[in-house]
Amino acid sequence: MVVKRKRVDWIDIARGIAIICVIVGHSLGTYWPNFLAEFIFVFHMPIFFVLSGYLYRPKNNFTLTKSNIFNLLIPYITTVLLEVIVIIICRIIPNGVLYSRIGSIKQLLISGSYGIGIGTNFFGISIMSIGAIWFLLAMFFGSLIFNIVMKLNIKKYDLLCKAILSLLLTLIGIIMATKFVLPFSLNSALGSQIFFFSGYLIKEKDIIQKIKLPSVVVLTGIWIFAATVGIFGMVNMTSPNIYVSVLGGIVASIVVIKFSIYLDEVLKNNFGIWIKKSLVFFGANSLLMLCFHLIDLDSVNIWPKVVEFSSVHFPYLVAIIIGIMYRIIFVIIATLIVSKIPVINSLYMNRKYPIKNLFKSIR
Repeated sequence: MVVKRKRVDWIDIARGIAIICVIVGHSLGTYWPNFLAEFIFVFHMPIFFVLSGYLYRPKNNFTLTKSNIFNLLIPYITTVLLEVIVIIICRIIPNGVLYSRIGSIKQLLISGSYGIGIGTNFFGISIMSIGAIWFLLAMFFGSLIFNIVMKLNIKKYDLLCKAILSLLLTLIGIIMATKFVLPFSLNSALGSQIFFFSGYLIKEKDIIQKIKLPSVVVLTGIWIFAATVGIFGMVNMTSPNIYVSVLGGIVASIVVIKFSIYLDEVLKNNFGIWIKKSLVFFGANSLLMLCFHLIDLDSVNIWPKVVEFSSVHFPYLVAIIIGIMYRIIFVIIATLIVSKIPVINSLYMNRKYPIKNLFKSIR
């Protein structure tokens, strides 16, 4: 019998905060880049890897690969195919709502196959960014690499050696990013190793419980300082000062985790429970929301119209806030719809609607 682990509310709260910040960071219009974007980008992707490290348990490599295929790779492929369908619809029925950032099915399939979050040139072939779902490939390969590292049988100074090895792999990812954009977001997968290990160490040493308010204030100060350095692009491990940004990502993740635990404890009254349940909903569905946020960014031409229309009647800042509200509502509606559609819900929400059950029902 397979025992399913119960979801932990504060972890979903932390993920919920992060995915909301991902949406906000991509919806700032002409305000991007600014300090808010820099502040968000310090942590909004690193924290997912930190939390994964926090939840880490050693697994058989085959078992982990199989799990990652169902939970990460299939949602990635499904999202690419949905964008292919959008291109086909636009060719059959030209309209002002749907469009394609990438433009052609061939280019989309090339981009999807290479799987990176920034554009590059590969031996004369132009490869466009696949967008925000680069994260799924980085998590897919990053977690496999981390599992291999953590399962090494090191007799002496085990934790220290694995910390050094994680750091070295991160440095390789950073250095490689300056030379060549590796396929499948491997630059980020390698660069994520220090975040995975940090999450593991946070749990192993019970760091969150040991951190008190004065330390949180200091860590927040470090987070703010890291933001002043500039945008941390974990998409390809780049920053004006990558080492400050990586440290900032770890520190900011600790602060958000601490804050999420606090919210989990204090949001107990009627309004507070509503806020908590909302954040938990976002966190529990963060992967699906990321995928459909990409579809909104790349294939739906509503946000520009919302902002343009709103800016006629309100100051631009208010128009941007309305635009952010639209994008949040979009992923909420997408999540609610997808969760009700058989087959599609299994492709995106395998843990809740296991894909293996589809094959059983077919038989």
